[in-house]
Amino acid sequence: MSDPLTLFTRGGSSLPTIIRQTSTRAGLHPEAAALFDSLERSGILSGRPESQPLATARARAQSFWYPWNTGGPRMRLRRDLSLDGSDGPLAARLFIPCSASTEPPVIVYFHGGGYALNGLDTHDRLMRTLADASGAAVLGVGYALAPEHPFPTQAAQALSAIDWLLRRGRRDFAIDARRMALAGDSAGAHLALWTAQSMREADWPAARMLLLAYGMMVPRFDSASHALYGGGAYGLTTERMRWFWNAVPPAQGRPFTPLTAGLDDLPSCLVVGAGADCLRDDSRALAEALELRDAPVRFIEAEGLPHSFLQYAPALEPARRLLGDLASTLARSLESGAPVRWS
Repeated sequence: MSDPLTLFTRGGSSLPTIIRQTSTRAGLHPEAAALFDSLERSGILSGRPESQPLATARARAQSFWYPWNTGGPRMRLRRDLSLDGSDGPLAARLFIPCSASTEPPVIVYFHGGGYALNGLDTHDRLMRTLADASGAAVLGVGYALAPEHPFPTQAAQALSAIDWLLRRGRRDFAIDARRMALAGDSAGAHLALWTAQSMREADWPAARMLLLAYGMMVPRFDSASHALYGGGAYGLTTERMRWFWNAVPPAQGRPFTPLTAGLDDLPSCLVVGAGADCLRDDSRALAEALELRDAPVRFIEAEGLPHSFLQYAPALEPARRLLGDLASTLARSLESGAPVRWS
C-alpha cells in the first residue's frame, strides 16, 4: 500500500503534474473571479496572520466574514451555549431549523481558520443553511484557538461537545444524537476526521457520516495545487498555510496528520475539494488514501471554486447548488438508519 504522504509527489494518475498559470486567476470560476476582483478593488481583505499581529488578523477575519453571515434561513431555535469542556467552559451554538421533525438528527460542525482564526460568527450562515437544507439540528463548536491553546486541546473539546450531545441532547433539546454526522471545513475538516478517529479508539457510538470540505490535512507545500494556487490570487496562500501549521504543534502521543492516524473503521466519508485551492491536493490525497483502505468514501471536486467557497455561497451560484446537494446527502444518511456505503 502507498504511504498517503507520498501521494503529493509521486507520478501517475493520482495528481496532475505541475504547470504554470497562464493568467492571474487561471481556472477560477467566472463568478469567483469577479467576486475576488470586486473585493480586491474595494480593499476588503481577510486576516493575514503571516504578516499581521495575530489580534489584528483575527479582528479582520471577523470583519471580513460579517457581511456573509447576514440574512439566510431563519431558525426555530438559535441558541448560544456554554458546555462543560475538557478544561473549562466551551462555547457552542445550537441551530434547530423550522423544517426539523420531532427529535431531529444532528450535525456537529467544526469551523475552519487554520485553528487560529474564525469562530461561530464567521460560519453562522453556513451552519444555518446546512440545518435548513438538511432538516437536522446543527451544533457549532467554538473550540479554543491556537497558538495560545495548542493541539490537542481542540480535539478534547470536540469530544466534550459530542459527550454533551449524547448525554443531554435528547433531554434538553429533543435531539436524537444517535443519528449524528460530523462536518467541517479546512482546519475544521481536520478536526472532524480526528474526532471520528478518537471516537473509534474510545469505542464510542460512531457517527453516520463525515463531511470534510477542503481540509487542511498534511503539512506539505510542494504539491501541484500549492504551485498553482498558493501565490495569493486565489485567496488562501501557501505562506499562510505554513504559518497555520507552525502555529499548531504536533499532538502528543501520535501523529498530528489524520492520514497517518489510521483510516480503518471510519464512518462514510464525503470528501469535498475546491478545484482552485492550494489545499486541493490535500483533499485528493485523503480521498485516495481512504480508497486504498477500501473505506466508504465519495470524492467531489468543485471545479473552479476557491478555498472557503461554502462561506462564499451567498454570492456563488455553483457553491449554493453544491451546498444544497451536500445537505441533502447528509439528510439521507441521517434518516436512513445506517451508515452510507457508496457504490
